[in-house]
Amino acid sequence: MSGMNAGLQIYNAPPGAAVASCVGQAFSQFRMSNATVAAVVFADNLPPDRTVVDVVVGELQRTPSLGQLYLVHPSPLLGFMTSTICLRVPTVKVRACPSLDQAKSLASGGK
Repeated sequence: MSGMNAGLQIYNAPPGAAVASCVGQAFSQFRMSNATVAAVVFADNLPPDRTVVDVVVGELQRTPSLGQLYLVHPSPLLGFMTSTICLRVPTVKVRACPSLDQAKSLASGGK
């Protein structure tokens, strides 16, 4: 379910899994590995809903090692949700990305 890319810890959510469950599993892995940069890739058939905001905020508050988080899904609504997360947890850089390739590029210093 997970992978590494030049310091980027990646969690691929299984298709059909509940958003809250996926985020919890992802952050459990991130804490165990002391990840500083991570990405949660949501399945294309399961767009994140508003619950992702509260769940991610709670998990970020429990994961002090994490400095950058990329939420990956092609839904444009994820950008709005990410903005809300950033306002609630300003110490972590959180970005929405439509693809894992973009998240990898941003994590490695690309634009």
